[in-house]
Amino acid sequence: MENGIIRLEGVSKKYIVGGSDFYALKDVNLKVGKGEMLAITGTSGSGKSTLLHIIGCLDKATSGDCLIEGRSVGGYSDSELARVRNMFFGFVLQDFALIDHRTALYNVEAPMFFNRTPAARMKKIALAAMERVGIADQSSKEIVNMSGGQKQRVAIARAIVNDPAVILADEPTGNLDEKTTNDIMDLFCSLNNEGKTILIVTHDRNVASRCKRTVSISDGMLYESRDKE
Repeated sequence: MENGIIRLEGVSKKYIVGGSDFYALKDVNLKVGKGEMLAITGTSGSGKSTLLHIIGCLDKATSGDCLIEGRSVGGYSDSELARVRNMFFGFVLQDFALIDHRTALYNVEAPMFFNRTPAARMKKIALAAMERVGIADQSSKEIVNMSGGQKQRVAIARAIVNDPAVILADEPTGNLDEKTTNDIMDLFCSLNNEGKTILIVTHDRNVASRCKRTVSISDGMLYESRDKE
């Protein structure tokens, strides 16, 4: 794994709750190799989503360091952080985080608004991403009229539209039935086989079992795990 595409060194995240210190993360060390498919497991409130947010530059650690391709995010400017969030990472969330009364195509195009992709190319790129996840025929449908599985495919298309190096998924199957969960995991595995690095936060053991490696969090502390045979 060498130095890893992502590396956390002694990362802690502290909040003040009722006048006392509360640690969502405690001295976490983690190395993620390029092309890995990693599950991060733990009960509700264990710190797994906090960990994902720090990795994805959505939140900052109280102490310790997060490095992306060997560079500390502490040295990034605000504009560099915004670019990393938009181009290096693709995000997939449990509640989809889509714009309900806009079309699927508009939602997939949304990340390209921020990197000034020419309008003439935007639709072509978005439709290609939708084709990749099997939802191109739904491009003109409004999100509010789509099923949970369709919404999550739109969310994954949106996550890959800028060809990110890393996909971060926070409970991406939490609102889906078993069949749809398996379909979505098949899609993640296919993307991983194409070289995408994928981190999935989940409480579902079946989802975790589909990943190549698993780490677990309990009370903010990270425990290494297993590698898939």
